[in-house]
Amino acid sequence: MNAARVAALAARLQAALVACCAAYIAFVQTSGITFVRSASFAAMAGVLLVAVLQRHPPGSARIAHGERWLVLPQFAWIAWSALSLAWSRDPHYSLDEILTEGLAGFVTFVAFLHAARQPRGFRSIVGALLGMSALMAAVALATALAGGFDAALAHHGVGGYSTHLVMVAPFALLLLARGPEGLALGRRQRLACALLVLLLLIAARLTANRMLWPALMAEVIVATLALHCAQADVRRRRRLALVSVACLAICVAGFFHAAQERVLQLSLTLPLPSVSQTFVDDPRLRLWTLAFERIAAHPWIGYGYGRGILAADFATSLHDPLLTHAHNVFISQWLQSGAVGLLLLVLALGALAWRFLRFVRSQDRRLALAGVIGLALLAGFVVKNFTDDFLFRNNARELWAMLGMLAGFGLAREREVGAPAAVPLPAVERLRAEAAVATVAVEPVLATPRRA
Repeated sequence: MNAARVAALAARLQAALVACCAAYIAFVQTSGITFVRSASFAAMAGVLLVAVLQRHPPGSARIAHGERWLVLPQFAWIAWSALSLAWSRDPHYSLDEILTEGLAGFVTFVAFLHAARQPRGFRSIVGALLGMSALMAAVALATALAGGFDAALAHHGVGGYSTHLVMVAPFALLLLARGPEGLALGRRQRLACALLVLLLLIAARLTANRMLWPALMAEVIVATLALHCAQADVRRRRRLALVSVACLAICVAGFFHAAQERVLQLSLTLPLPSVSQTFVDDPRLRLWTLAFERIAAHPWIGYGYGRGILAADFATSLHDPLLTHAHNVFISQWLQSGAVGLLLLVLALGALAWRFLRFVRSQDRRLALAGVIGLALLAGFVVKNFTDDFLFRNNARELWAMLGMLAGFGLAREREVGAPAAVPLPAVERLRAEAAVATVAVEPVLATPRRA
């Protein structure tokens, strides 16, 4: 096969991978349409396998050097999780979880990492993500107006849907960005951004989830700091600060309203408690105490992969059938795969955070924007899952898909500009300037020929 045919095949495979990823990121948001979601995932995995095995020209589906440092930590985490089958309390359950969670998440990450290399593919996937998110928020609003919103029907439940809202929120920035990385072409796109934000806020209000609002606050703070570092214009920094303060005020109001609704829900079965009392009496405190007791028995290797590996033990010990896992993403990983597995997961997320930080410090606008969204996404997910564990099923695949496409787009742009992404820190700049002065001073001496 000649070079032209190889390039044409690579282009067709890339287009097919983008189409599969766009379909998957759209339908993974729904708890219905299972067949379409499964079919799109199978097609995505198949196209990825063919693309990786096929002979390709440079810049196609081969894993590039920068991508390896993101893929390898996640692969190590999955491999250690698979190794836990040797000592798992329930090997059959752990095997099923490794296939449906670990391996599926890894395939999703690598597929989106490849699919988003081209700006057109990145825009297509983001368009599918935001378009379906707006549609699902509109459905939530319509059902609420019709008689009552039930997140369990089509939105993966309150916890799953509120986690999705946290993860998709930073991508609204792309509706305000122009160029290959953004979707903004004029006033229509700005109006679309305002409408999307409004729909997401309404949907967030309908979930009545308390931790959603601190997670959004974390995203606003991280995005503001990152944009402040990437933005040199003083006027734009001031505008950014005003917008951030307004967003934080909305989040604070939403949190207190959700906390008050929680009080009203509890008052139906108990004497009317205060807002602070609902936090003091939260069953997660007893759950975390029990979780650390179980961790102390197997601190290094855990009990076996799977969020519900100790479900029966927790439900029996706490006399509550709803408390079946650790309700904290890091404590949950510690229980499942021990300190080693927790460290590998932190390294996988830390490698992505470090790469996004390099993007933010870049002088290239496209890289900086990808880094801002990535850091905000990680911050929001971690805060949201401080009291729960939604590194699970559809939310986990969404997370890996979003992280993969941001990293893939940024790394491709980094290779395109052909320059280091990070802007040197002021202290390093001073050292370089002093070194340059010293070099100029000693050049005449070095240039003097030595006498025999």
